[in-house]
Amino acid sequence: MHIADGALSGPVLIGGFVLAAGGVVMGLRKLEIEKIPATGVLGATFFVASLVHIPVGVTSVHLIMNGLAGLVLGWAAFPALAVALLLQAVFFGFGGLTVLGVNAFNIAMPAVLVYYLFRPGVVSRNSVTAGFAAFGAGFGAITFTTVFLAISLLTTGSEFLATAWLAFGAHIPVMIIEGFVSLAAVQLIRRVQPGLFSAVMGPVPEASPRWIWAVNLMMLGVFVGLPLGYLAVPGDIKASVSFLDLFTEADVAGYFLIPALLGGVVAILLGAAFGPRIEAALERRAQRRLAAAEAESLAPRPAE
Repeated sequence: MHIADGALSGPVLIGGFVLAAGGVVMGLRKLEIEKIPATGVLGATFFVASLVHIPVGVTSVHLIMNGLAGLVLGWAAFPALAVALLLQAVFFGFGGLTVLGVNAFNIAMPAVLVYYLFRPGVVSRNSVTAGFAAFGAGFGAITFTTVFLAISLLTTGSEFLATAWLAFGAHIPVMIIEGFVSLAAVQLIRRVQPGLFSAVMGPVPEASPRWIWAVNLMMLGVFVGLPLGYLAVPGDIKASVSFLDLFTEADVAGYFLIPALLGGVVAILLGAAFGPRIEAALERRAQRRLAAAEAESLAPRPAE
């Protein structure tokens, strides 16, 4: 996920530095005293998690954890992740100093996006709604990061098309893993320290069930669309190349991307249409479980 020095053109590097600098300034302005410990912890989490690289062709994959960082920090994810990337470039040679701006923007901007998209769902009173939002934040952050990575490469030259497609395809398992990691982390926080999100994130504005479930189901639609795309790849192409080599074939990209995009759009429409009904059904379910628990606690216990 780290772009190396020398891969990008000058205008792309300059644009990356400008955008990243703007994000860091915005993050520092919004970095409150209460967020500083969480900023350090999540920056260190990204630093450690992304050190473990698994080579895949001309690229490599690793965990990023920018979805969880975005949920907690919002714009403050920019300075946290930029500092971690700087330390990785200086001490381990990951990425580089000239591409620091591009790498910082590609990783931190998705964190900000999931903050605004999934933040209302994560703090929902219903644990199922929060779980969908947490998974969507982890999955979506990696998806957005790979898209930004592809844009960075393609704006440098069309010869990077195969590399961009390979980077996206190779990170599909990472999208799923980070979705479940974010889900587990959010559910653990809700059980152990339920006030943490409101304490660190501040007051969360109300969002309608239509909005919450439109974005919750959006990433689920993309998630379902990707394997459907693999099924759509013609059999002669599957027989001629290995599974991994599919992600180096630019002509195959449409078979994956079109079902994923269509799945996301259909899911958004379904969430917007049925969001209030879904939320009402989950609320009734929660009330029934609460009533059953209260009845069990009030039931007379047999004498020993």
